[in-house]
Amino acid sequence: MDCPSYQYESLAAPDHIRLITILPGERGTAIKLGIEHADINSHPKYECLSYAWGTDDHTRSVTIDGSSLLVTATLYVALEHLRHASQERKIWIDAICINQKDVAERNSQVAIMRKIYRNATRVIVWIGPATESSEQAMEFLEMLATAKSKFDQKVPESANSPTYWERLKVASYE
Repeated sequence: MDCPSYQYESLAAPDHIRLITILPGERGTAIKLGIEHADINSHPKYECLSYAWGTDDHTRSVTIDGSSLLVTATLYVALEHLRHASQERKIWIDAICINQKDVAERNSQVAIMRKIYRNATRVIVWIGPATESSEQAMEFLEMLATAKSKFDQKVPESANSPTYWERLKVASYE
């Protein structure tokens, strides 16, 4: 029996968000999610997922409150890896928590994404399943973090100027 397609309910206010609950399950079983609306200003507890969307092909199905939603293969694999076997996990994922077909909502939610990420208890960066070079990549990131820490200790910044790393981040987005 096929599930009906998931239908988004409108958010009550511009500072409201949707949060996904990844329901427990074993790897290889269907992914089931719950969804709820929350006021970002009430500081709900959740994690955020940051990942590369990959292709636009929405070919994998997840179940949200008994309805079906198609997601990308990249997101599906991330959800498989993030799901716990015996406990729920509350998370904000832009591709699911924002109604991508509603341009007004999408623009409103993008405007508060900084706040969404800042208020998260943790931001998970999904770069894909492990490969032969994953260990090497993680060692490199650890080395960068250590270098940043040492750099920040040696170079005092004035209270009114951005740190080197903030300037670097801004420059890389422009």
